[in-house]
Amino acid sequence: MTDPIGMVPALTPAIEAALPERFTRDASGNLTAIDLRPLNFARSEQRNLNWGLFLSLPLGRAATGQNVSESDAEENDSGERRPLFRSSGLLVASLSHSWQIENRLVLAEGVPPIDLASGASFGDRPTVRHRVDARINLNKAGLGLAVDGRWQSAATLDAGGSALHFGALATMNAKVFADLGRMMSDRRWAKGARVSFDVENLLDARGRVRVCAAAGVASATTQVLAARAAKIPR
Repeated sequence: MTDPIGMVPALTPAIEAALPERFTRDASGNLTAIDLRPLNFARSEQRNLNWGLFLSLPLGRAATGQNVSESDAEENDSGERRPLFRSSGLLVASLSHSWQIENRLVLAEGVPPIDLASGASFGDRPTVRHRVDARINLNKAGLGLAVDGRWQSAATLDAGGSALHFGALATMNAKVFADLGRMMSDRRWAKGARVSFDVENLLDARGRVRVCAAAGVASATTQVLAARAAKIPR
């Protein structure tokens, strides 16, 4: 993508070298101002590999024997009557995986690109290379259960000679619901009504951020990013 629009992120030597006109320093070299207005970068280069699996399975039973009515049976090509499969529910499951192979941002022509996929800093969030999403939905006779989960790989964010290490994270959410209109079709007040109970982050998973700095001293930029990361849910 060419000419993407973005904001100037946290100060790093690479970003200041690419956008010197955005930074103002005094005669002693102290930073006095940063121009944070949105700007157009040269281009963004991304390569992703995505794949997924999907399963839809009806739940129910077929009518058999002498209980087969005209509406419960059909004729095949040989003229024989056979029972119809009547589904009283549905099970739906899906699994997907996203792999970010390449993610580079060129701030200006003639400037080395920022390799975000390898942990280069551009903002306060790292680039996650792998993400797996799974979901299961079960619905039968008006009652339903939905469970979804996400796993994302560990990532590193470099900043000013030190780095933040974000550990892998797995989260799960669950929902139980009842379609009252289907369960009590004879009650007019229940038409279109649904009752649900949701639980987010069922396992109380929390992202862990570790500061990795030379000689055990983190740069000011890294300390700011670590403080922001601790407040932002992943």
